[in-house]
Amino acid sequence: ITDKLGLHSLRQRHWYIQSTCATSGEGLYEGLDWLSNNIANKA
Repeated sequence: ITDKLGLHSLRQRHWYIQSTCATSGEGLYEGLDWLSNNIANKA
C-alpha cells in the first residue's frame, strides 16, 4: 500500500497505515487515535 500510494515521497508529511476491518471495526479506533494525536500536535 505504501508503495502504491507513493507515501515515501511525502517528505514533509506524517503518515500512518493502520489495518482495519470494515465489518468488525477492528483497528479503526487505533487509526483514529493516531489521527487525533497528530492533529492535536499541530494545533
